[in-house]
Amino acid sequence: MVGSDFYFIEDIVALYLYITKQRAEQLLGQSIDHIVLGRPVRFSVDPELNQLAQQRLLYAAFRAGYQQVYLQYEPIAAAYYYETTIQREQNVLVFDFGGGTLDISIVRLGNPRTRKILATSGIPIAGDIFDQKLVRAKLPRHFGEGTSYQADDGTIRPIPSHYFEAFAAWQTLLELNTPRNMEILEQIARTSTAPRQLKALLQLISSNYGLKIYDEAEAAKRELSGSKNALMQLNGPGFNVTQLVTRQEFEHLIARECEAIEDLLDDVLSQAGLRPHQIDAVIRTGGSSQIPVFIEMLQEHFGSDKVQSIDTFSSVTSGLGVIGHCIAQGEIEATPFYPEDATHASQVSSSMQVVDFEIVKKFVDLQEAELERDTPTCGLVALSQDYEVKASLQSAPADSSVEFAISDVDWTDCLPMSFIVSPPDEKILLMTSEYRFFTRSLRELARLNMIKLRLEEAESLHVDAFGDEFISAICRVEPYFSARQMLLISTSGYARLLRMDGLIPHLQQPSHFRLDTMPGYPAALIEVDESRTIVIVSSAGNMIRIPLPTTTRRVMKVAEGERVIGAFSATPNTEILIMDRKGRAKRLYAYTIPVVSQLATGRKMVEGEPGALVVRQPDADLWAVTSHRMLPLDADHIPLCNGTSRPWTRLLHLSKGEELIGLQTM
Repeated sequence: MVGSDFYFIEDIVALYLYITKQRAEQLLGQSIDHIVLGRPVRFSVDPELNQLAQQRLLYAAFRAGYQQVYLQYEPIAAAYYYETTIQREQNVLVFDFGGGTLDISIVRLGNPRTRKILATSGIPIAGDIFDQKLVRAKLPRHFGEGTSYQADDGTIRPIPSHYFEAFAAWQTLLELNTPRNMEILEQIARTSTAPRQLKALLQLISSNYGLKIYDEAEAAKRELSGSKNALMQLNGPGFNVTQLVTRQEFEHLIARECEAIEDLLDDVLSQAGLRPHQIDAVIRTGGSSQIPVFIEMLQEHFGSDKVQSIDTFSSVTSGLGVIGHCIAQGEIEATPFYPEDATHASQVSSSMQVVDFEIVKKFVDLQEAELERDTPTCGLVALSQDYEVKASLQSAPADSSVEFAISDVDWTDCLPMSFIVSPPDEKILLMTSEYRFFTRSLRELARLNMIKLRLEEAESLHVDAFGDEFISAICRVEPYFSARQMLLISTSGYARLLRMDGLIPHLQQPSHFRLDTMPGYPAALIEVDESRTIVIVSSAGNMIRIPLPTTTRRVMKVAEGERVIGAFSATPNTEILIMDRKGRAKRLYAYTIPVVSQLATGRKMVEGEPGALVVRQPDADLWAVTSHRMLPLDADHIPLCNGTSRPWTRLLHLSKGEELIGLQTM
């Protein structure tokens, strides 16, 4: 799972291979359909799982567009790279120790005619195992391990151990973040003997901090390769942890793995029929090969003068390049795999929504194309009358006072007050008719439009015989992260007060979250405080001003066929600019709209649906957005009025077929 989306592991690998294939083809100026891929000597000690992993790798390569795939053991590839640096024949032991496996091979190198693989083997022990041991041993104590709480029956019990066993893998830490687990932990924390640590555990789980913990462990492990001690520092929401770890402690934690690796060394030597003194060179590659205890192990076996490090992170890929060249020149024989040799090995429940790989490839194509285009300076997004999300990226002129054309999207028939202009990578909050909330960047929304994919399909919104879930409202959210509370208003005129400290953790996650429903659909989410009133606007041109509601209730009466289309908070002197569909405008202060405490339809401010409405900001420029262009406006010459009595004043001249979409202050 990535957020709320399920990906086959083959598709994730295929996506990486697809991107590298595209970039290589662009660099070389020709198509590529052959590839040499590295693989561990053993993906797993289980033969069936080992074969399954190879099938997945092959399937991924063919999904990426390759027609012939060669597989080579990674330590053998490193040996081919090393061979380019020597002038005589040697027996070479390759110690390839990366993040997922340890592979050891012994190869006769230096003469293509006598080149031979003498022995090769591997075990699934590597850097990720060491990270897990560091985290499990050193960090749970800061989050309540070893403490107790008072159960409902009055007995004192230890905090359940499974919460701390979950530290042994970042995946299991993430899996703790469920409503049921959080509810149980909150109950435990109330009677805990260490409430501060339990609160920190709750914050760690709810913020999905598990991945960052493992980043810190990996950084500490790397530091221990050059230092006698290192610090693991966690600076998360609601907790601050500093933990010292020494090299001696680390080596004690991985002692069992060290023994297994020493046994593997002896086994590979035995397979090759060689003794340690017959090894001419030992080459270390991979990040874990830099750990001092393994350098010392190799030096003790073979002599310090024979042990050397080659390019830690690129020797395998360089060697694969050498092998590819040799295959192309006919210098070595290798058996390729073809698409018919691979099968799709992954299985998934039929109820699971699986991401369409072909759609993901279209996104990649767009991203790669964007690298060659001018960088957009802003993005535009709006909702159409039938609740379709429309978005595009634009490159505005350097002169901010000049109008410019907007393109790529048909902007006609958009909902008033739904238009947003923001930086391309700013997050936009999307609210659905089922009260599901999630954020996506404006750039992501524009990419969907470019490949003609509806957001409802991309997000797998709910579809059944009773109707389709759709996006009913959008708003900028990042400016409100410092707000204390927000007001959610539905299309049927109901309102609910929401605390931002409860919303922010959800808004920062890629997955959807859901609120309890109200009559109607979400129409607006606005920042509020007790010092300001709330102005609500309907599709019939009615506006109502109310005090801040403190309970969920109906705040505006809307007729059949009418709906709330927007809202904003205001002081009495907040200036409002309203425009109709013909480009005519009115200016008024919020106090001209009477405050009502009883349920009402509001005051008629526009005949029919407003074309656009904006709250004027001091010292901010006013812009109009039409179906064809964005242009600056000067509305100061329009007289302030006290409601519907003053006639409309022409502010914007629209050409034939051009529609007003929105007003923005920037």
